[in-house]
Amino acid sequence: MASSFLSRTCPVELFLKIYNELHTTQDALSFALTCRHINDVWNRNATSILLMLWRRNGKFPGVEEALIAARMTKVVVEAEQAGRLPPTDMHPGDFNVDHGGAPTTSELQSARARHHLACALSVAFCHHNTYLPTDRQWRIDEDCNQISGPPECTPEEPSRMPEWSARVHKDIYRTMIV
Repeated sequence: MASSFLSRTCPVELFLKIYNELHTTQDALSFALTCRHINDVWNRNATSILLMLWRRNGKFPGVEEALIAARMTKVVVEAEQAGRLPPTDMHPGDFNVDHGGAPTTSELQSARARHHLACALSVAFCHHNTYLPTDRQWRIDEDCNQISGPPECTPEEPSRMPEWSARVHKDIYRTMIV
């Protein structure tokens, strides 16, 4: 009954405020499944909601830089596919959310793929060894937590690792931009 009430009378802005209070992507997806009207709001605003969540919850450090790298890469790839040289006067600031607009689903997917690469590189850096025999491969989950592999030897004290990880991710994305 409550979802029927909300779906008929609740303005979209209120749903967006509720999404703003959620903490995880799973929370947002669960909320989207509560009724058709809320699902429609999700479908029209999913990329903006995901970007907001990823910025706030800290599980995707450097999301802005990853998005800029994804957008700049797209420009270069499109130029190469058209048989042209990529533009030489691109400025990263022109590709951020303030100038480039809300991200598309493909841009977020591309940024997320860069995040996964940054996770793998940071784990490899922690082990100081990028080559591992096939019987000692390591795996990471979506939040850059190591699932299996050699014991962790961190470059920082455990309490400072989230800060270290965020800096490394941003540096990796900035390297991709260059």
